[in-house]
Amino acid sequence: MAVLKKSVAHLSVGVVAERYDNTPSTVFVLAHNATKELLVIRRAKQPGYGLLGLPGGYQMRGETWQEAGARELLEETGCYLQPSFLEFVSIRTDEC
Repeated sequence: MAVLKKSVAHLSVGVVAERYDNTPSTVFVLAHNATKELLVIRRAKQPGYGLLGLPGGYQMRGETWQEAGARELLEETGCYLQPSFLEFVSIRTDEC
């Protein structure tokens, strides 16, 4: 799995902001159990704080979409899934 590269930038107002080396691509994981119940998360940050959502996030540079999906699933739920087990479902772009 690709290594998460993260750096910290100090802003002039004294706030620390994290910067990630990610691409503009995002991945979301549709995971279910044996009885087809969908795994969802409760969002801990804005946008959508407190709402239910799918595990997912940005794809980091050097990661495949499968590695990004498996990493996000692990980070947000604690569930490990081998990246090769993920199957492509859909793609959406902002292009017309």
